[in-house]
Amino acid sequence: GRQRWATAAILLPPCLFVGDRSGSVHAFLLDDDQDMVEPFRTFQAIHGCNGVTDMKHTEDTLVTSGRDGRILLFSVKNQELRFLRTFWCLTSLEWIGQMVVEGKDLLLCGYHTSNFVVWNTTQQRAVLTVDCGGGHRSWDFATTASLEGIFVCLKMGKIMLHRSSLKDTLQSSCIRAPLHKKKISAICHLGNEERSPGVPQAYIVTAGEDNIITVSQVTQEKSNVTQKVVCRLHGHISSVKALAVCKASNLEPSERLLASVGGRAQMILWKVQASKRCSSESEELLNHRLWSLDKGCQRHFKAFPAKDPLARYMDVCVWEEEPLEFRIATVASDTYLRVFGYSWKEDLTLLVSIAVGEHCLFKVLRTELVTRPKSSLLLTAGNDGMLRFWQLRGADEEDEGRTECRLLDTFRRHQSGINALDLLVHDNIFTVVSGGDDNSLIVTNSVITEEGAVSELDEMTVANAHDAQITGALFLDAEGKWLMSVGIDQRLRTWHRSSSSVQEHCSRISCVPDLAALICWKKPNGDILVAIAGEGLEITLHENILAAEQATTAGQFIA
Repeated sequence: GRQRWATAAILLPPCLFVGDRSGSVHAFLLDDDQDMVEPFRTFQAIHGCNGVTDMKHTEDTLVTSGRDGRILLFSVKNQELRFLRTFWCLTSLEWIGQMVVEGKDLLLCGYHTSNFVVWNTTQQRAVLTVDCGGGHRSWDFATTASLEGIFVCLKMGKIMLHRSSLKDTLQSSCIRAPLHKKKISAICHLGNEERSPGVPQAYIVTAGEDNIITVSQVTQEKSNVTQKVVCRLHGHISSVKALAVCKASNLEPSERLLASVGGRAQMILWKVQASKRCSSESEELLNHRLWSLDKGCQRHFKAFPAKDPLARYMDVCVWEEEPLEFRIATVASDTYLRVFGYSWKEDLTLLVSIAVGEHCLFKVLRTELVTRPKSSLLLTAGNDGMLRFWQLRGADEEDEGRTECRLLDTFRRHQSGINALDLLVHDNIFTVVSGGDDNSLIVTNSVITEEGAVSELDEMTVANAHDAQITGALFLDAEGKWLMSVGIDQRLRTWHRSSSSVQEHCSRISCVPDLAALICWKKPNGDILVAIAGEGLEITLHENILAAEQATTAGQFIA
């Protein structure tokens, strides 16, 4: 390009990595026998058009910063450079000029309006702010062995020097970074691992209105529960509405395929680690939008038509159809049910697009139809209070590679919107629990006949299960005898289902307002950990609730 002069470089023998003024990152191989003429890998304008400002290396990763205000993460292994994801991107810094690695902290030096700012990515806050008039001047920043920050710049023809101790801020600060700065809308469970014998730890993913996906490590010892953020994933341009996770046969046992959807009809697929290596090895596989204002993305509008150009994905589920082949089902505010096909690290293909009624869709669930090969059962629910059963049949040679989605039946479950939905399959009986805006909790048993019709066996209704809208409901055991629900009334209720009714077993008040999401996972000893999210996160321990006649609960408000 016209501005291809180097602005940052780092030498990692036998490779040289260079960032230029046009925002590109180049990788050169140093060979004594050959002239270094052309790079073996180039990421064109990956930092925008204003240039790369700095490069750092940690373990097997390359970290780059740019004037676009982003920190990018690359994998450097076996003389290969592979883009992983956006490591940091906030409006707190308009552009980043320098990175400083201080212990386990990564400090970002840049400018916001007329202030020079040093931002701590671990604490998620500014640790130093100096009013110097803006960034259009010569400047530099460094730290000493005693953790003293030194900033120097030219101002009005004079040298300006500013010293500030960062020791208390970096090492002794009692301020804890927030899990999320805004409401949490989605939560899912990645997996479990044992840190030491008898001390299991789980990894959960949360996301919400701050557009950031957070992976947290949850450790439980006796009745004490601790939470620690291990990774933050940036990439969404609007709020994240739903998360879904899938185990893939081509990945390591600790790796998962994560799908996140939200505003602007945006879907991102991630490869994440349910381990401490999550921050350095998580990778963005695909970033897709139904439509875009960018001229280069206009083709998406033709390939993936939307009834509403401002459609929002409301829910998602993902599963592995066959090795390296995945299916992703989404529902959106434009009333469409969409099913995508995804081949590992390739493009997304739209297989099914169906307009469902005239109301916004909130929930979609999927389970396998054992009695029908290459078929899945999809459940959708929305603002009209209707529950719809769909049969999704995979492509075969007779159908010339086409995927079919057929509506089996429709049932009215609630007077208005359905916000909570869970599905359980036991002895070929489909048990569904739903909760909605009418404050009622409904459990139904259904079977699918040989003719492909849905036959309802029974229905149990708790008319006023909560004092406000129900926002989460799920089954706690494989037989569907125990259920749990949460609502806007800040109540976490546990229910026991018998053959004829659903009775409340216990209830507790949550410290989290505006509850929006609910998940649980089971420990080897039978204890259940329940995480509820809204304007914060709360984790509750239920000690062997499935075996005890009287459940005991202990909880700790985390964020």
